[in-house]
Amino acid sequence: MGSRSAALLLLCVAVGPWMELPLVNAASVCLSAFGDDSIRVQIAPTNVKVQTSPLSALLPQPPSQINAPPAPICVLNMQDTVFTNGNLRVQYQGGRMKALRVSDGVVLLEETNLVFFPAPRTSDKSFFGATLTFAGHAGERIYGLGEHRNNRVEQMGFKHSFQDSQLYSTSHGADIMIPYYGSSHGYGFLWATPAYGNVSLTEAALAWTAFAVPSLDLWITTLPAQPDPTLSPLAVFLNRYVDAVGHAAPLPFYASGFWQCKNRYRSQDQLLAVAREHVGRGLPISIIVVDYYHWRNMGDWSFNPECWPDVPGMVAELQSLGIELAVTFWAHLMPAGSHFDAFDRSGFLLRNITTNLSAPIEYWGAGNPLFLTDETNAAAQAAIFEAFWTGYGQYGIRTLWLDGSEPERQTNSFGQFALHAGSDMEIGEAWVREHTAAIARGMASKGYGPGDFVTLARSAWAGSPAHSAAAWSGDIASTFEELATQIKVAQAFALSGQALWTTDIGGYCCGDPATPYFQELIVRWFQFGAFCPLFRLHGQRNGGPPADRCGATNGDNEIWTLAPDPTHYRSIEQVMQLREDLREYVMRINGETVKTGLPMVRAMVLEFPTDPNPAVAAAEDQFMFGPDWLVAPVTVYGGTSHSVVLPTLPSGQVWMYWWNQSRYFAGGQTVTLATPISEFPLFLRTTLAPARPLIALFSASRAEQVLCLTLECLGDQQPLGNYVEQRSEGMGLTSAVDLLVNGETAPMAALWLHWSDVHNDNIVTTNASAPDATYKFTLSTGFVFATPLPGTLPLQLWFKRNSGSTWDYASVASAAGVAWAQREGYQLVSGAVGHVLPALAQ
Repeated sequence: MGSRSAALLLLCVAVGPWMELPLVNAASVCLSAFGDDSIRVQIAPTNVKVQTSPLSALLPQPPSQINAPPAPICVLNMQDTVFTNGNLRVQYQGGRMKALRVSDGVVLLEETNLVFFPAPRTSDKSFFGATLTFAGHAGERIYGLGEHRNNRVEQMGFKHSFQDSQLYSTSHGADIMIPYYGSSHGYGFLWATPAYGNVSLTEAALAWTAFAVPSLDLWITTLPAQPDPTLSPLAVFLNRYVDAVGHAAPLPFYASGFWQCKNRYRSQDQLLAVAREHVGRGLPISIIVVDYYHWRNMGDWSFNPECWPDVPGMVAELQSLGIELAVTFWAHLMPAGSHFDAFDRSGFLLRNITTNLSAPIEYWGAGNPLFLTDETNAAAQAAIFEAFWTGYGQYGIRTLWLDGSEPERQTNSFGQFALHAGSDMEIGEAWVREHTAAIARGMASKGYGPGDFVTLARSAWAGSPAHSAAAWSGDIASTFEELATQIKVAQAFALSGQALWTTDIGGYCCGDPATPYFQELIVRWFQFGAFCPLFRLHGQRNGGPPADRCGATNGDNEIWTLAPDPTHYRSIEQVMQLREDLREYVMRINGETVKTGLPMVRAMVLEFPTDPNPAVAAAEDQFMFGPDWLVAPVTVYGGTSHSVVLPTLPSGQVWMYWWNQSRYFAGGQTVTLATPISEFPLFLRTTLAPARPLIALFSASRAEQVLCLTLECLGDQQPLGNYVEQRSEGMGLTSAVDLLVNGETAPMAALWLHWSDVHNDNIVTTNASAPDATYKFTLSTGFVFATPLPGTLPLQLWFKRNSGSTWDYASVASAAGVAWAQREGYQLVSGAVGHVLPALAQ
């Protein structure tokens, strides 16, 4: 629709509830630099001044850039115009927009149609609706667009109505629209308007619609003229994107461990009992969460003292156990809530757009209306934060679970509400970002800066991560099919520029822990969850005791109740401990996300963009957790094997199979592995160092031997055990090249133990040579390959008699080595258990 001519064409065609008004040669345009090789484009009808929405997805001011930006230009009627910033050029010629890459002239985006139409009658009279369409490209692949359960990482063919993400009756809080994507055609794109609308992206046409805006607002970026060949283009676009909308705040260390949660702990006694049991069992735990209805009425924003009688004491005990308390915090109020009357009188609630009176956004059952706070009103924001602080924050609670924060509604009531900054039709997409921004400003006023607190919201928008906001994937089903979907959701959401994300381990609804199906599902979901940015168990489980004065509690949701089979329990425990060991790594990759926008969860196409094997980019059921860990969760009930595509690695690097660290694989191949319940394809990208000098230190008081590379390797611990150096100057490691045989390794790496009566000395080497002829050796085939994790690995000395007085020794530092030694008839030397330091593998 909308052929162009020199005159204004007034033609009305029905489109939904509005009338479409095509305008010919009818656009005013402003073009401005907005970051390196990036341009902001704002469009309004002809002779209408371009206005910027105060709730645009873009920052109020452009980010700094390497080269001085050109001055913005604005034209009131569609004159031929050219605007260049770095390697990106936007030009209008013959009334149509075209975005080109300067270095090679490639056309990135080319407008094919622009149609304006009247905004809804309830919108600002100066606002309008518009659909902007670009030509698609055959074979184009797009990545991003938020959290959608369409079982895909690559999103070409995506169609969506933005407001559907907020309609709980269809989305179940499991859909988030982020209007950004990166394209294989060489550009990144952001639809920056906060209005409701829709999008349709196909190889034929890329069409975006906004229902009520003062101007269309979009942002385009491309690669620099001389791109870094080691970086994925998608990584470059994400870096430019976070420059434009705001970099994520850092994850607090306390939130990098395990989160224990359920629907719901109904009392202080119940929650503390769970926390004590966790610690008593030696299970890692960082945060425990109080779910909804811990209040008397929705909108009290405080604990019901009948069920939670001593909040300061509860927080203090949890902190003594090394646990932080998180609380759910809804921005909805019922009329019986203690803050309702004050918020109603002050105009802090969403209002009916016709009557201008506070109006419920949804009902929870007959006669239970829920009203929503106006998060575009600064006074309302300050009031809701002070209510949080009085009810929770003053006790040291700094983790907020912002449930229902789409904002949730049960019926299609879009366009019926007035807020301080406009109608919901005009600014509804930005509500959740403003909600998290208000919390961040309030926390800052109390001395909590970025990295000191975190919020977990059920929705997000462009720029939300800048306000210490994480997201989770809503109320999803407890099925293996949903687990498979969540693996792709995690990658797509990360490619949307969202830093922190998690899922309900086990699914939210409604697993039955008594069934073998769910008992297997919970193990497999834990194996995935341990490699999400946030590691969190939650759900509403079947069963449980009857409701009492504190309400219902539903079924138990702790691993000792979910995994009655000891093998299942140990399988969960081992991934919990692995995540605990990886917390410094988690913080490191989160720091990279904060700095560059490169996500913690990385699709294969993002981490390995130039891999010659097309199966790598297409492998959407596996992902990288940071640069080092390849994760391929098992998503089939009763699955006994799983295939994984191993990307090609630089020379000297290999994939180490985590559950059998004597198995190394070269990249560039697909391998199929057995998957007993305790294992799933998990690989560490590593380089086995060439042989290095090895020093043995021995402590008589501890009866312990330590192998390290320097005399200082024990640091402050060395004097405690009175460790002294033994004359062991052999080599502790072999090279990766020596170990690989057609992508596999020999089951053991050969180590040679030498003893000299003359020198009273013991050395370890990786070959048969010794310093002189007085050294005699026995073949000691074991492991000293430590892994780059915090802490140390156990080293055991095993022996067996060969013949006469000849002995064979084996140094073992893995479960596989123990199994080998036992199979070969070795015995453990009592008192000779030491450890290998991780420095050996670096």
